[in-house]
Amino acid sequence: MQITSGPLGPGLTIRPSVCVKIAAALLMAVTFNASSRAAPAAADGETARQEVAAAYQKLEAMSYRMRMTAPGQAVLVEHVPPNSRRTITQISGQVGEIETVTVGNDIRSRVTGPGVPGTWECSAAGPQRPIVLTMKDFGMALEVSRRPDILIAGSPAHTYELVYSVQGGKPAGATILYIDAQTGLPRRSVTPYPLGAGDVIVDYYDYGAPISITLPACGEAR
Repeated sequence: MQITSGPLGPGLTIRPSVCVKIAAALLMAVTFNASSRAAPAAADGETARQEVAAAYQKLEAMSYRMRMTAPGQAVLVEHVPPNSRRTITQISGQVGEIETVTVGNDIRSRVTGPGVPGTWECSAAGPQRPIVLTMKDFGMALEVSRRPDILIAGSPAHTYELVYSVQGGKPAGATILYIDAQTGLPRRSVTPYPLGAGDVIVDYYDYGAPISITLPACGEAR
């Protein structure tokens, strides 16, 4: 999902509402490591599927931060249950950031950078889906299997391979997911970049951190 444009500057014409769609597109690369709680799976992978589902259900019930890196882009997400999140997107070649704040069904967006006012714009939005989606949301099937455990920064982690495919079709891709063996929470996922060389790497951290997310007023600059 490579997105390119000129540097942000005095001549900037990108509207924040468009930037929301850009940020959402970047996150689509992440969602294929999502919870399988509504997806069919092979019988011999049922235990693995349930473990992955439980890990994401536990994660979504607490505050956390998630950082996604992919070729040419980086996204930071802060989540506060039940339905608040802040997303900050950086794209290579641009001087500045795309920021969105979602609380319930309300969303605000802005672009910050040299020569940019940085005012918050209201965007029309329906019910917001959580960051963690299921394969069913994409009309896809998912099979989950266990792989050998590894150490991440000295901590043991269970390894899972998530193979997803269009229902009734051939496998379309795979994600390697690591779940912390002590906390039972997602720790990291690695997915081949769908549009070229490299990987989409997602790291989860700051579980239960005191994160505050408030909805800015439309037109407010801060």
